[in-house]
Amino acid sequence: MEDKIRTLPFTDFAWCVGDIADSDEEEETASVRGYRVLVVLDSEKGDLVTTNAEDNLASVSFQTQAYTTACQAMLNPVFGPPRRPIHLYFRDEEMTDETKAKFEALGIEWIPSTKVIKNQAASPEDPVRKCASCMLQRPRSQLKKCTGCKAMLYCSKECQICDWKSLHGDYLSHKLWCKKIADFMKKTDELKNLPFTYMSETSSKNFSRYRYKEFLQKMGVLEQGMWNVEFLASKYDYPTYGNLQYGDNPYVLPVESSILEEQPTDNAQRISPLTDWKIYYDWRGFRLDSPIAILLQYPLTLYYILTTCLPKDYPSAKQIDAAQLTIHVVGAEKEASIIPVFWELGALLPEIQLTIILIGPEICKKVHKKQMQHQNVNVTIHKGLYEKYPGVRPDLIIGSTVPHKSNQSEHMVSDDMAP
Repeated sequence: MEDKIRTLPFTDFAWCVGDIADSDEEEETASVRGYRVLVVLDSEKGDLVTTNAEDNLASVSFQTQAYTTACQAMLNPVFGPPRRPIHLYFRDEEMTDETKAKFEALGIEWIPSTKVIKNQAASPEDPVRKCASCMLQRPRSQLKKCTGCKAMLYCSKECQICDWKSLHGDYLSHKLWCKKIADFMKKTDELKNLPFTYMSETSSKNFSRYRYKEFLQKMGVLEQGMWNVEFLASKYDYPTYGNLQYGDNPYVLPVESSILEEQPTDNAQRISPLTDWKIYYDWRGFRLDSPIAILLQYPLTLYYILTTCLPKDYPSAKQIDAAQLTIHVVGAEKEASIIPVFWELGALLPEIQLTIILIGPEICKKVHKKQMQHQNVNVTIHKGLYEKYPGVRPDLIIGSTVPHKSNQSEHMVSDDMAP
């Protein structure tokens, strides 16, 4: 069993092993119940990985059962493929040196349970954030900011030092990215300048995952159509990127849906590119209280890159007046779930034949090599790492930032079309 586990990829940051008696639903201890039920949780996503009951408490210790349960979770998880966590901790008692050695032999690093708190200690006013190094969650007030970029959060000095050096390679070290992130942080005030009527709410420092759910519910789109990818229906949902079922009305919003189904009557803007959300909303006829920009940020970002960034920053590159363009979007798991939003590029660039390849390792196998065509826009989904993609050479490669994080306010970060 151990030999097979050592061949599994490291996918999750941290798993927690604990007795179900520590949950809100079960107050009796294992000794009172006469049996012990252990659960393995993905501490980052909150997903249940596996459970294991033991009714012979005298002969099987917590340590032994916890190790066995964790191994079962790696080989046969409830959600997702077989995998290993980078870190692992016990919630209810400290891990013995013997058990630590067993996990270390599997390549898994032990972390102390004192670095973890229960989620119920957080609140909408003090939302949960993640340590940028070990990825364990705490209320934001209990994490310390990097004094350089004032963006990255850490639960301890040890984690900050680890992230600064990065055991995963220099290209991931915070030492390399600190100044760059600091430059991005200087632009955060631009959020407040976006034209939408809800920006005072969504650009607030307290706009957490809780607030985002409330916002989507207020807009009438929570867990519906393509909006389902913005906020999973359950904390136990495992993302199946590219396999989202969104029905006949993927946009959900009736007015916006009808507008997007029609070609714009005003074509004058094709001569002068649309450069901000206000111009685009006016051109399309959307009200500024519409949240549709949250979904349309993906095609509008491509449009902004093609019509504004390339001519300005790379004047020698293949320009927008070309008859056809092939674009590779790397790390495009989320985009693969909302393909209909890319049909808007047909309205924005009707004279260009666009071929868009969405590539990512976490895309669902069922949609691998799937193609969809609408007017002059063709989208193909490819599951896998980009360096192994066998397709033709593109005119443009774009690295996507898939929003696995809980900070939902990152949807729109500047007054430009690019998020």
